Amino acid sequence: MPKVISVPDAATQAPCSVLLVAAFKGDAGPTLSPDAAEVDAALDGRVADFMRVRGFRADVGDVLAMPTPEITADSVGVVGLGDKLKAGVTELRRAAGSSIRSLDGPPSVASTLHRLVPGGDGESAVVEGMLLGSYRFDQYKSKGPVRHTEQIALLGASQEGIDRGRVRAAAITRARDLINEPASTLNPTSLAVRVQELAADSGLECTVVDENELAARGFGGILGVGKGSD
Repeated sequence: MPKVISVPDAATQAPCSVLLVAAFKGDAGPTLSPDAAEVDAALDGRVADFMRVRGFRADVGDVLAMPTPEITADSVGVVGLGDKLKAGVTELRRAAGSSIRSLDGPPSVASTLHRLVPGGDGESAVVEGMLLGSYRFDQYKSKGPVRHTEQIALLGASQEGIDRGRVRAAAITRARDLINEPASTLNPTSLAVRVQELAADSGLECTVVDENELAARGFGGILGVGKGSD
C-alpha cells in the first residue's frame, strides 16, 4: 500500500511524478478548479488548451495527463468531477481511484482534489479512493516489471483525514484479499484462523461455530453447501 503524507507545497511547487487537479463538466466546456487554474496560469494556459484539443469532457473519473517541464511536477493529471454542483465525497472517491488506475502506477502523486470538499471528509475520500485504486491481488502471479505508486501526497491535508481514509482502505483491502484468495488456500478452517487473528489484533471477541452447532441452530443452507466437499 502506498505511503500517504501531507505536504504544505503550493500546487505549482509540489515535487512529484503527477500532480492531480480537478475540472468540472459544463455546457460550454470544462471549467478548472482554483488549483487547476493556478497551474494553468503558470503554464500560460496550456492545460485549458490541451483539454480543448483532446476533447476532454470532465465526466466523473475522466483523466487527462500532460507533461509539465516548467513546474516541479513531471506531469499534470486533470481529473473530471462532473457537475460542480453535484461533486461531493462520492465523486471525489470515484475520481481519485480512477486517476490512479488510469495513470498506471506513477511513483509519486500529489493531489489537490481533496480541497474541493472542505474538512476531513474530502481528505479521507481521496485517500481511500487512491489506495483502493492502486490495489492489486498479484500474490500468485509470476513476478515481472510492475509499476507501483509508492507515495501519495495531499497538499495541506490534516493527519486525521488522511488516517481515516487509510484505515478504511486497509479494511477494504483486507476484505478484498480474503475474497480473491483461492479456495485451495483459504478454506473454512483457515478463514476462521484469519478472523481470529483479526479479532485479536483489534481487541474483539471471536466465536467460531462448528458443524454441530450449525445443525443445532438450524443453519441447513450453510451445511448443505459444506457437504459439497470434504
